[in-house]
Amino acid sequence: MRILWNYLALLLYCCLFFTIALLGVGLVVSLFFSFKNEFFLFPINQIKRAVYFGVITGLTAWVGIVFSKLIARYKSRKTPPDSE
Repeated sequence: MRILWNYLALLLYCCLFFTIALLGVGLVVSLFFSFKNEFFLFPINQIKRAVYFGVITGLTAWVGIVFSKLIARYKSRKTPPDSE
């Protein structure tokens, strides 16, 4: 049961990381354009898009991590061939 909680926490961390990263990128781009246009524009649609894409990217990264972990576990349990 502890392993399940660890994987769910990893899923949460992945989704939060990518959401915060995308919000940060959007903020930097908005700041860049605010220096050019002299007004700051960070629309609500940008926030929604960052959350959606952050969750999708976090879920994809989590699935990749889980599959690679399962493959490594499977390969470590294989018995080595006899050296005759």
